[in-house]
Amino acid sequence: MLYYLNGQTGDRQVIEADYVVFEFYDVNNTQINFFEQQINFSGTTYASPTGYTDTLKIFSVPCGPKDIDNIFASIDWSQVAYYRVQLFYSWPTNSDNRIVYGAVGPLSEAFYFYLEDNCGPEDTRLAFLNNRGGYDYFTFTRFREDTKKISRSTFNNRYYATNLSSPDRDFGRTLKTFNTDVEREFVLESDYLSESYGNWLEQLFYSPQVYEMKEDYISPLDRQDKYYKDLRPIQVLSTEVVTINTKHRKLNKYRITCKYADGFFVNKGF
Repeated sequence: MLYYLNGQTGDRQVIEADYVVFEFYDVNNTQINFFEQQINFSGTTYASPTGYTDTLKIFSVPCGPKDIDNIFASIDWSQVAYYRVQLFYSWPTNSDNRIVYGAVGPLSEAFYFYLEDNCGPEDTRLAFLNNRGGYDYFTFTRFREDTKKISRSTFNNRYYATNLSSPDRDFGRTLKTFNTDVEREFVLESDYLSESYGNWLEQLFYSPQVYEMKEDYISPLDRQDKYYKDLRPIQVLSTEVVTINTKHRKLNKYRITCKYADGFFVNKGF
């Protein structure tokens, strides 16, 4: 998800993002596909600056692989190593030249997204609610450790015979399980990240909504072309940071402990 500003600044500058341009590259850095998507249909329209009022508003552009598939479904992702996303300006929204000429010039920096196979047993992808009210994603690829903590509470259901003169005897199981609690926790570790990358990732640590992402699936009870997201709610319990200082920059490695926030069904003992 990319965020951008549209509107008029306080110094009478009009900012209008009209197109988002996607470029796709293979492992040899050769461009293999390209398309531009018009945006801002109902956002900021062109207007001559009047006064010194700041009218900037925040807009968002979904740019994940699934989002791109919904826009431009003919991308062969098996050939894509990374892709580039950039916002462009164009002719005003009230001009026919907007469609004729398309994207004219860059309006933002270029953002690069590198594709990694999330197939290793230690690879875990998390989705989290960010500061802007949207969802961001991060894949931990360095380390994963899973633990289960099981605790039980029991009660004694011993049978007492009142009509026998011999000592009381146990019949079957008398110590039974009243309740079983299972806490599932796991530890994730990232690679060394740049300081700016780590500052962005800190939103994950205090986010109120964090999910572990599993593989998409097709429900046998629904249409066979309809995919569902398998999101499992988790809670981040603690975070550890290891920092190394190189000659020109500082790198951070993050180690987080998470706990599954959904219930674990256990049969009762009675």
